[in-house]
Amino acid sequence: MGPAMSDGITDLHIERAEALIALARSRLRPPQREQAIGLLQAAIQAVRQPIVGRQGAEPSQAARAEEKAAQAEADRGEKRRPYEADPLFMYLWRRRYGTRDYQASNLVRFFDRKVAHLIDFETARINYTMLMELPDRLREHAERLKASGGVISGSDPARRLAEAQQSPALLALTREAAGNATPEEAESLRRIAEIDATLAGLQRPMATNEQGTLGPKVH
Repeated sequence: MGPAMSDGITDLHIERAEALIALARSRLRPPQREQAIGLLQAAIQAVRQPIVGRQGAEPSQAARAEEKAAQAEADRGEKRRPYEADPLFMYLWRRRYGTRDYQASNLVRFFDRKVAHLIDFETARINYTMLMELPDRLREHAERLKASGGVISGSDPARRLAEAQQSPALLALTREAAGNATPEEAESLRRIAEIDATLAGLQRPMATNEQGTLGPKVH
């Protein structure tokens, strides 16, 4: 991909983020729901701002970012305790259950599945991941605003919008929703999949052009 996203690709990322917001609104619980939606909406808003408005952030914008980060950190300190006090949840969490890092024998997997179903681990894992991850992302955003004096390059907002959608918690959200989606959630997932396919098709020619003309395939 070149130094800046084309308008068409940016529009697709905005539409994808809006589908993720609908999915988060349906499946996440407070405060993770509000934090995830707020982060995505802020990224969308930054992309939609006129370019002239990106030359500097108002002091109130930096202050709001700092306030949101502080609130998310306070929420994390308080709301992580029930998760970490649950021995069954922490057992599965430490084993990385539900991720590609999880390893166990067939017998252990059988009992781990029973435990996961009993405590609705997948939903809890998504909420806990969001709770632990979002404060750091909000803090990084606030620190970037302060360090740069609010100066944001033209391509940064679009790239941040794309990156925000690839957080582990949101990736886990789409995976979990695919297993038991409502009709409305299924529509959001369908649109996300369509956009991903379109983006992949658009990015392949870009990668080819950056590398030069490809020679004949060797079989």
